[in-house]
Amino acid sequence: MYQSQISNKKEARASIALRFISAIVFFVMMGLGLSSFSQDAQAQDTTSGWELNVGAGFGSWAVIYNPGVAFMVSAGYRFNDWFSLNLEQSVYVLSDEKYDKRDKRNDLFAAGDTTLTTKFIWLNDARDFELYFKVGAGIVYVPDNNSTSVLWSIPTGIGGNYYFTEKLGLGLDVQYNWTLLEGMFKAVLHLAVRL
Repeated sequence: MYQSQISNKKEARASIALRFISAIVFFVMMGLGLSSFSQDAQAQDTTSGWELNVGAGFGSWAVIYNPGVAFMVSAGYRFNDWFSLNLEQSVYVLSDEKYDKRDKRNDLFAAGDTTLTTKFIWLNDARDFELYFKVGAGIVYVPDNNSTSVLWSIPTGIGGNYYFTEKLGLGLDVQYNWTLLEGMFKAVLHLAVRL
């Protein structure tokens, strides 16, 4: 009986992971396919090319637990005005709030995530302000006693960039990495560079 419950849980987790991966592949293929059909938009497109974002802000485990600081760097390729593919690495320095009431110390620990996301972008006519929604796949690294747990994640987020010049801007990125346990949250102010 107990073994069958464990087996059913493993099958359910594998099924959920497969559905998420299928959804990510669908979004990537949809974005790439639609971008190839918009010949007129590509002729007028001035935003395609490489992008780089570097920043820092608030980070936590499961939004409210273990608050701390998040550092983020991402690089990606923007295919047109409304679609890009990005690889992102974040490092979190978080407080360990698991303490006994007599011992009020808050130890720090480091965690991280690596994600591959697709961004769907709305760009205003002046091309200086953009809003985006992103979804992807990744992994989260969380310390667990004397080892590190590696968890598959589904990152989702929203953000925006304001460009002071054609190539340089400032942005805010808010993201939650969903895992089978809980997840990593971050709200990062970043420097946005179009290369």
